Amino acid sequence: MKTELKSLTLLVLFAGGVQAFDLEQSADLSATFTAYTHPTVSGLPAEMQSPEYQLNGNVSAFWNVLVYPSDTTQLNIRYGLSANSELDQAGSANQETTTAMYRVDDLPAQIDLQYQQNLDQFSATWYSPFGDYTLGRQPISFGQARFYSPIDVIQPAEVFATDRSYRPGVDAFRGTWQLGAVSELEAGYVFGQDTVAFSRLKAYLLNSDWELIALRINDDHWIGSLGTSTGFGAVGFWQETAVLTDTEDADVRATLGMDYTFFDDLYVMAELHYNGLGGDNTTAMSQSFYQLGAVVPTGQWYGSAQASYPLNIVTQLSGGVSASLDDGSVLLNSSLSYNASDNLSVNVSALLPVVKEHSLDYEYGAYPTVVEVDLDWVF
Repeated sequence: MKTELKSLTLLVLFAGGVQAFDLEQSADLSATFTAYTHPTVSGLPAEMQSPEYQLNGNVSAFWNVLVYPSDTTQLNIRYGLSANSELDQAGSANQETTTAMYRVDDLPAQIDLQYQQNLDQFSATWYSPFGDYTLGRQPISFGQARFYSPIDVIQPAEVFATDRSYRPGVDAFRGTWQLGAVSELEAGYVFGQDTVAFSRLKAYLLNSDWELIALRINDDHWIGSLGTSTGFGAVGFWQETAVLTDTEDADVRATLGMDYTFFDDLYVMAELHYNGLGGDNTTAMSQSFYQLGAVVPTGQWYGSAQASYPLNIVTQLSGGVSASLDDGSVLLNSSLSYNASDNLSVNVSALLPVVKEHSLDYEYGAYPTVVEVDLDWVF
């Protein structure tokens, strides 16, 4: 009887404690079907060729929880499970690459051959009178450029990423301090198996937004950047310039961009990018910044133009082109998004490389043609 009373008392206390917290939670469910056709890349050994075609299916579920123990504290959790299925394939799989690891440790990603898990975010935030502080697994991104960012080097998005705004969580501590109504200082440290110390100063001066950023990766890679964004009439402009230095050399990356909305609906954006680290594929991949995964494009000069247009209140069409100005290879992208309801959306996207020859001499010479159908449900 005493044991039952103790258990009942603990349950009541626990329930009362949970009810005392403000709690928000949601779930993201998605089903993705992807079809790839890979070219035969000239000059590449047969054992390193990608499959001729692949049909893949993926179903994932993420649980998102926000807990507010008090008016000044917040806990953030994002945990996901996914199941992958290789529906069909012809040929052998390609090799994987290794990049920097910005997590101290992690749950086993592979539960078994088919199922995976991901603790994407797990952090605590304190909103104090002396600044805001966040400790734990959290997404971190830098820079103002939309497509080619010289300073967004912590888990940067791939050129063909469907959601370019997504960043996987990294283990870090960071603080943010408001210096005024339109200025802010942020500093922090990523303490994974690879480390990053960073600081960022934001300010609004001369009718422009300014962003000064400094990074140090693993004590032997340094990056400093200055970004600005402004507008002239209805046209928006931005630039971002970064100096990247390792123990052997220093190079510059820079992006210049603009955007404009035609007829109140047609949004158009364009960027020009210079990558001082680039050259041919072999030269680029031998450099340490590429080995860290901090730099994605391997050439020197790039241009990109993207456009989006709402066909109606629930349907949006978008497309664009990304080109290597060094070799003339082009990557075409398009997508059609439909919001079936407040909670359900459907997206169909395609990626098509256009090259003179499928070889590593061309930036997009080894890229596959991709068609993807994605269903997302949030509740």
